Amino acid sequence: MNEDASERDLKILKNINALLKKDSRFLLTTLNGLRMIRMYNDNDVKEGRFDPLTITVIHPLTELIKDAPSNILIREKGFTAIELMHMFRASGFSVEHIWGGTAGSWKRKPLKMDEMEVMVLSRKIKNID
Repeated sequence: MNEDASERDLKILKNINALLKKDSRFLLTTLNGLRMIRMYNDNDVKEGRFDPLTITVIHPLTELIKDAPSNILIREKGFTAIELMHMFRASGFSVEHIWGGTAGSWKRKPLKMDEMEVMVLSRKIKNID
């Protein structure tokens, strides 16, 4: 049985919410789904390298670690800004800002299509049971 990635990610945010005091700020960075969508095409979908429904890149661990077992696959999920906003709100947070950037190059500027990551600055507004 496959794990529902959306439910898993929402549960993670709810667990973070449970650990924070009301009005606490929470900062998260994640992969930019827009960039991922632009990087892959229908052939990548057909060959199982990209899942457009979940915005997930699938590749063997050997692409990162030369001597790794070849049967281990890595799944990297990207997120769109609207998807993040919905998840944060459903987890008891307000979203104060969404910025784009790449490690070592963060600025408080709007998200660009080809930036590597998305940064979400949020605030806990309520407890979630």
